[in-house]
Amino acid sequence: MNENLQALYSEKSFFPRVYGSLPNNTDVELAISRDRTPKTDIIDPEARKEVLSTLLKRMRRNKTN
Repeated sequence: MNENLQALYSEKSFFPRVYGSLPNNTDVELAISRDRTPKTDIIDPEARKEVLSTLLKRMRRNKTN
């Protein structure tokens, strides 16, 4: 089965941008694609911090489900 997922790499971990249909503990192979221009949608450090905090809270909540 092949499935493409986008993820954010931060603090030595990959965080899916959208959750796929993979069961827990599934081995995956990653192919890294780097953008030539950095994404600058959110350039304010405090706004970035809030977005990351919200993402981590959501991921932790989903992990317990």
